[in-house]
Amino acid sequence: MANANSHVEEVSGSENPAYFEAAQAELCQHRRELAKQVAALYAEFPNVRWVGSLDFEGLPIIGVLARNSCIHEPMLSECGRFTVEPSYYGLSEKAAAAMQKANHALAIGVSGRLAH
Repeated sequence: MANANSHVEEVSGSENPAYFEAAQAELCQHRRELAKQVAALYAEFPNVRWVGSLDFEGLPIIGVLARNSCIHEPMLSECGRFTVEPSYYGLSEKAAAAMQKANHALAIGVSGRLAH
């Protein structure tokens, strides 16, 4: 177990401040871009409960609060197994398309930064 613990400390960046600072800067950049995209959606669709978050990999994603869930794919049911219309979540086709476009822009921006 001692080896596993030392590995965790090394990966966390506690022994490498430059790694930790770079990771924090990347996270801040994701959050700034996410906030900008969510603000644009709020401006265009003020009646939608937009939320910005980071997914399980720490990447930015936009969703809506609907049916007691954060929905980021407006064409799928909450379980992800069934196709639904955006109106199922109270979204217009235009709002759903704008959310998908914003998430695509976020994904492209993140993948471009990660590739360099």
